[in-house]
Amino acid sequence: MTSTVSTSVVSVFAPGWAWKFDRRITSFLFYWPAFTFYDFSAYLSVCLGVMRCACVAMPLHFKLVFTKPRTITTVVVIFIATVLLRIPVLSVHSIGIKINPLTNQSYAYLKVDKNRIKVFINDTINRTSLPWVAFIIMVACVLILSLKLAEASKIRQPHIPVSSSGLANPGPSTDKQEPRDQSSLGNNNTHTHKISTKEAQVVQSVVLVCVIFILSQLPFLLYSSARLIYAEFDEDTHLRFLFGFCSNISLTCSFLNASVNIFVYFRFNSKYRSVIQSKLCAKPVKS
Repeated sequence: MTSTVSTSVVSVFAPGWAWKFDRRITSFLFYWPAFTFYDFSAYLSVCLGVMRCACVAMPLHFKLVFTKPRTITTVVVIFIATVLLRIPVLSVHSIGIKINPLTNQSYAYLKVDKNRIKVFINDTINRTSLPWVAFIIMVACVLILSLKLAEASKIRQPHIPVSSSGLANPGPSTDKQEPRDQSSLGNNNTHTHKISTKEAQVVQSVVLVCVIFILSQLPFLLYSSARLIYAEFDEDTHLRFLFGFCSNISLTCSFLNASVNIFVYFRFNSKYRSVIQSKLCAKPVKS
């Protein structure tokens, strides 16, 4: 995305710049390959959201279902599928050579395939259908995690014994054992509280990642769905300024999705935090 943004900056602030090649090469040729890897990272976020949701929802069966070989296979399949799904739009742009009649020199230009079917396939599958499926999956993960967290908070309520004079402690032998029972009960309650706090932090981090994904994908979903339904909503029509504005908002939210997650992982994942701090030559903070 750096080449696309850089080309736009030069075009806006230096419109008279003499390009030695077609500036659309840097503006569009690397656009879809960059978004292919962004889609791959987005699908990985969905996969991680499902795994973390399963870890909370079915902890006893998690290690049996999500093994290391299956996880590696899933990541490889997601990457291959992402590239294959983007092939139609990746083949739309290519580089050609032309002769400049003014200078009689050859220069590179961007060749564009006029086959609208490839663009329609990309808009239908990659920019509408699959993002909506990922969006629904993440919403479902948030709902499941919220329900499980509510259930856990009800089940793990500390049980405080109610004592009544005479009836609860009828004999001296019970009085002698009462301090030990209260002590063990206090330890159990403390242990239960620690487990609940740790699990609550895990659920909170997963919910935050899912919510960030949902909010950042929503502008793109609305904008791409409107483009698919209303043909006039495109860059070559009278709505090009509105289209460009919505496209930039969607692109900005996509960048935020990839950026904000880093801070969530840094806050809630102690191992991730230690690795980042070691890379930055900082002293790891004990969690």
